[in-house]
Amino acid sequence: MEMEGRGKVGDMPGLAAPAARGGKQRLWSLRDALATHDSAAEAEMHSRGPQVATGSIAASAVDLPKFDPEIPEGVSEAGFERLADGISSAPAAEMACLYFLGFNVPNATARVAGGLAKSLAVRGRTVLLVDGDLERGGLSRGVGQCEHRGLIEILNRSTLWRQTLYPTSQEGLTFLPVGRGALSRTGVDAARWDSLLQDFRSRFAHVVVSGGGWCADSIALGQACERTMPVIQLGVTWIAQVEQKVRMLCHAGVTTTSCVVID
Repeated sequence: MEMEGRGKVGDMPGLAAPAARGGKQRLWSLRDALATHDSAAEAEMHSRGPQVATGSIAASAVDLPKFDPEIPEGVSEAGFERLADGISSAPAAEMACLYFLGFNVPNATARVAGGLAKSLAVRGRTVLLVDGDLERGGLSRGVGQCEHRGLIEILNRSTLWRQTLYPTSQEGLTFLPVGRGALSRTGVDAARWDSLLQDFRSRFAHVVVSGGGWCADSIALGQACERTMPVIQLGVTWIAQVEQKVRMLCHAGVTTTSCVVID
């Protein structure tokens, strides 16, 4: 499959998807969708691995009110189920922390991450959904509009993570909003972020991070996660941009063995 620099993903026959029905977009998980990813061809999903025990886990020592993420609509439930099937069939250790990164489609990225997190929780998994869109806060009513402390305060070392994990109306799903204010000028503290994910791994079966769109901190956020999954939309995402950014991720040691395509 060849990629031409000025074409759109939607113009590529190899990525074409069936038309959506009933006004809903379908979600398609395509392995090796990016031909420029040198290691994607070697990646292969294992057969169903051991399931993660989902007993009662105290996500936070602080009694916080429920706070549901604002998940944009537009993707069918069947699409999320298909994606959740793929995640659930892989060894748990390989899918502990998932970072979704959009290319010109921050709202679509929030839809995918939020919908997947809910689908995994419905299956009995304990899931932490993180709004890692530090520029827009797509799941948290927007950066500057969120009324709750969250990821920004944690990374700025102005609060403890135990004070920012909110229960939701979906059993098994916990939400970490983007927070208030702005990230420090130095950007994401990679060591702080890595330590944070280590704490989360010990408490949740899955950590799903909605990264919104590409930003200066995307590589740092992706490096600490087991999988970074680019989110592209047919007819919207530019091939050249995907090609360039995925190469940057690979060269930085970020694991991207698959991507999510929305038609």
